Amino acid sequence: LEARPYKEKRAELHIAEDLVFVGDRIVIPSEMRREILAQLHSSHQGITSCQRKAKLCIYWPRMMSDVKNMIEQCTICQSYQRSNVKQPLKPYPVPHLPWEELGIDFFHVDNANHLLVVDYHSKFIEVRKLNNTNAENVINSLTQIFRTHGLPHVIHSDNGPPFDSASFRSFAARFNFKHITSSPLYPKSNGMVERAIQTIKSMLTKTKMSKGDLNLAIVEYNNTPKENGKAPSQMLFGRLLRTVLPVHKNILKPLYPTEDTVQNLINQQEQQKKYYNRGSHSLKDLSEKECVYMQKGTRNWVPGVVLRRLSNPDSYVVKTKDGIYRQNRIHLRPRKGNIIEEESRNDQSREVYSHPKRQRKPPSRFKGYV
Repeated sequence: LEARPYKEKRAELHIAEDLVFVGDRIVIPSEMRREILAQLHSSHQGITSCQRKAKLCIYWPRMMSDVKNMIEQCTICQSYQRSNVKQPLKPYPVPHLPWEELGIDFFHVDNANHLLVVDYHSKFIEVRKLNNTNAENVINSLTQIFRTHGLPHVIHSDNGPPFDSASFRSFAARFNFKHITSSPLYPKSNGMVERAIQTIKSMLTKTKMSKGDLNLAIVEYNNTPKENGKAPSQMLFGRLLRTVLPVHKNILKPLYPTEDTVQNLINQQEQQKKYYNRGSHSLKDLSEKECVYMQKGTRNWVPGVVLRRLSNPDSYVVKTKDGIYRQNRIHLRPRKGNIIEEESRNDQSREVYSHPKRQRKPPSRFKGYV
């Protein structure tokens, strides 16, 4: 190695087991740096994430600049852009314990359905591939995850199939957790899950395009430090996970979260809320029996009347000529007209949600019976 570039690190330089170290970080020779850079970017995470990951365990002069240049030249990463629809962010309170509150949802990638589970405290994720999204498959997948991590206190999901089924309610009672649902067609009610899905879908798609390993990509995600300097694996398990990157054993020693972790997350959440809410505005609350238009699809608005407001943020029960729906405030707008009292008084109709119900057919041996 040429000594001049290491002048500032000379106090930390030492040799152990025929390897050169700067502190606990392995010094990578120039002929191996291209390969190490490729391993760093194997899961196609962003510049900051890859730089944090590199800083954990390896070193060479101008390494941060090399990481940045390599990612900026990645054709796969440069071909993807993210778009967001803004509304004022209403984050959930940060849980004080790991695995205390979880968010779950489905996403579709690589011609297959997947179940995503994210821990609201550590942001640790679990992903399970599903043959289909019926209640039995979802419950089996969650049971396997709980067998490893234990039982949560609360699970957040949307209220569509299978989460609105009797089987899932029975599962929640048996495993002693509270199940909280959000309005359909409005995933930002479960914002942390939505952000995790966007990140994971992009990461898995790009990893597949580069013929990488999808499982290793998820391990790398859980092992990458976040804004507070800690990786999800550290906050959940108290340690980093071993990956394909070369690492000194001292870095894999257990590191337990300090008492300031929750406050750091709250500060980070407030900062994200500040940036997110730029250019957005709140919609005024709607009153019971107020006449409204309800959005169906992307452009079709139909007249209706508000029956009641639900306890979940910005959720309303609305009656139209087609039935009774639960909708988020973003899909409703005030309508000039008389308040329809008779439509909203003593209504016993069953609420209709925006998810299709399963078709049921009687066995053929009952054909002809009424």
